[in-house]
Amino acid sequence: MTGGADFNQVFLDGVRVPDDHRLGDVDDGWRVAISTLSNERVMIGDGTATATSLVDRSLSLMRAMGRQHDPFTRQRAAYLVAHQMIMALTNRRFARRPAIVRRAPRRAQRSLPGRHMRRISAFVSSLLGCRLTADTGEWGTFAWSQVTLGEPALHLAGGTDEVIRNVLAERALGLPRDPR
Repeated sequence: MTGGADFNQVFLDGVRVPDDHRLGDVDDGWRVAISTLSNERVMIGDGTATATSLVDRSLSLMRAMGRQHDPFTRQRAAYLVAHQMIMALTNRRFARRPAIVRRAPRRAQRSLPGRHMRRISAFVSSLLGCRLTADTGEWGTFAWSQVTLGEPALHLAGGTDEVIRNVLAERALGLPRDPR
């Protein structure tokens, strides 16, 4: 929707890797691949700086539009700021306490930015309405279209939200695996 191409799929057929280039043991590639994906999910999950910037920008937009005195808008803004703090503290907790990671994998962290970006997008969309979709040159309007149109991608990147929930249920909570 944004015109970008951020997703990819790679197929490797008939690839031979010399033993001195191999990571891990023979026939242990799945564990290496899962570890790599887990690291990708951690990177995706630590979107604190980006989200903080977007929350700050959305609050600036609210003030520029003169909506800071509307009680409903202020409540939604406070909700954004509170969730921003929750995300930052959760990421800090994961970074400082590796023992938590063993029990509740960092995959849990991966789901935070997507949900938070959904809140930011909804807030900005409610402020802008139809001004979000047309480039009128008015400050702070059309620039948000990239954010709001790109937000659904966060629910797919690094494994869909549903896949992440299943992994957490099975590996962290010990719930039964889905039937094959």
